[in-house]
Amino acid sequence: MSDPPPKLLEAIGLVAVRWAGLETIIEISCAYLLKYQASQSAAHPTPTAFSQRVKFLRRSLGEPLFVHLRPEFYAALDETLALSRKRNDIMHGAFIKWHGETGGDQIIIRAASTGHIADANNLSVETLQNLALEMQSMFGKHFNLQDRLKALIRGFEGGADIGRRASFGGRQ
Repeated sequence: MSDPPPKLLEAIGLVAVRWAGLETIIEISCAYLLKYQASQSAAHPTPTAFSQRVKFLRRSLGEPLFVHLRPEFYAALDETLALSRKRNDIMHGAFIKWHGETGGDQIIIRAASTGHIADANNLSVETLQNLALEMQSMFGKHFNLQDRLKALIRGFEGGADIGRRASFGGRQ
């Protein structure tokens, strides 16, 4: 089996970079909510894994203060989870067959831990680039939602910028 072509590796790298941005924006939303909860004397453990962050956001957004933001945030989280499954197939999988001879830059991915074959068995450069675009679009949605979340919290706290130096997981 020969190495995949550089274009395919570049597309996989683009997916990784876009996902990192998406995960970071979700992490920052968690930081705002953690700071808000601390101001309300409601201590919660700091979520570290992506799935824990999603559960934390869902639980935290259940508070009455966030009633108008909740439907959009939940929908964005659902879409992000769907992207997460596609991303996991790529990032946690192993290339088990290369189809370069078919004229396309395609791979089959098998998840190393479960043996799951990716839903889209043949992932082309174009498919990966489209996934990266979906992630970029989702980043924009989460960024907008985060701004609205921050505004709600600021308004509730009387204008204090609890997120200016938001620290998450011990990092600044």
